[in-house]
Amino acid sequence: MFNKKRLLMSMIIFIFVIGFADREIISREIVYDKININTAGAFELLTLGDVDLAKANAIIKYRETYGGFKKIEELMNVPGISRDIYNINKDFITVKPGKKKVAQGE
Repeated sequence: MFNKKRLLMSMIIFIFVIGFADREIISREIVYDKININTAGAFELLTLGDVDLAKANAIIKYRETYGGFKKIEELMNVPGISRDIYNINKDFITVKPGKKKVAQGE
């Protein structure tokens, strides 16, 4: 009888602890810098979705030719950067220094 109570208590405590651990994992946030398309190098630009080396170099060439981007929407003026590629990346890029993107943990 004593062992059954002890086992039941241990199971309740275990479930309680696991419940809080899951909640903590779910509520974590990941904070990271947005990529500044006016200052990023080719390797940093390669971390963007659907951006290969040719597109990264085109972004750099465009900003050098036109003096940088004023708005992130101007990224669509770069040869090879479609509206779809822009939409994939718009939440992760900036033209101003110091912006942060916060993503909720899963």
